[in-house]
Amino acid sequence: MKIKNIENGQEVVYVQRRDINECLKKGYEFSCDFDAALPVNESPVLRTAEKYEDMVFKKTTRNKSFVRLTNPDDVRKILQTEWIVDFAQVYAMNITELAEAIETSEVETMLLKDSIKDCQSPEKARNVLNKTKKYTYVIASLKEILDYRLLSENLDLPSVANNVSSAAFPATSLDYVIKRGLNPEEVFITTRNGLPFTNLGEIPRRLIAEIIAMQSVILQDNEDHLTKMNLSYSLSQDHKTLIIKLNKTLEFTEHKAEVLNFRKEALKLKVRKNIKSIKNKLH
Repeated sequence: MKIKNIENGQEVVYVQRRDINECLKKGYEFSCDFDAALPVNESPVLRTAEKYEDMVFKKTTRNKSFVRLTNPDDVRKILQTEWIVDFAQVYAMNITELAEAIETSEVETMLLKDSIKDCQSPEKARNVLNKTKKYTYVIASLKEILDYRLLSENLDLPSVANNVSSAAFPATSLDYVIKRGLNPEEVFITTRNGLPFTNLGEIPRRLIAEIIAMQSVILQDNEDHLTKMNLSYSLSQDHKTLIIKLNKTLEFTEHKAEVLNFRKEALKLKVRKNIKSIKNKLH
């Protein structure tokens, strides 16, 4: 997945290392000398879509870590690559919308896989298989973000102020500038006069309480109601930025059961929709 930002007046993009691997495999050329080898050196033609997803989306820190790209050509290539999911766009969906998008995509991919046997030539079958792999890759990214929302997946998102979001953080202050983070759990505060915080005693505690309250409302609006938040905060190295992290955690044991039940019901719904959709396509 990718996350774009503006830093020091320059457009940059953060992209996961596995996406870089896929780009390199497809012949992309970058200005950076990446030290990442492909996860598995097997012919992509011989992989099924399922094996392809399992191989690329192994839950390793190396595969999931983000690389920061600043070269304009590199940034443009990543932003124009449709199969690399835009984290901010997907995160803007509520949980129900995201789950439904995954279900719809899985049905479409299933029908595409089924069509391979009717291809008239090996070349056409190969093209359909490659298209199926692309869809499978996107679905796996969507699932990863859904799991992150349900607190069953950890994403080490960049800890940087979001300078591209058109939506300002709802809390305001005459003395401080408040920005969302690229990580939705983080908020960045700087003084309007640009001076550093001299010590933690200067932290605007009432403002922090307001930010926590508003962040709770934002999470609820996104159907992220299974969580509570634990506050942690720190100063940047130059002491000019206060970084507030609102760590989401499951509040009670029964909420874990709610998550598991959500997954079980979603699976049942997916199976029913798949069967119904395939029947409709055939008739």
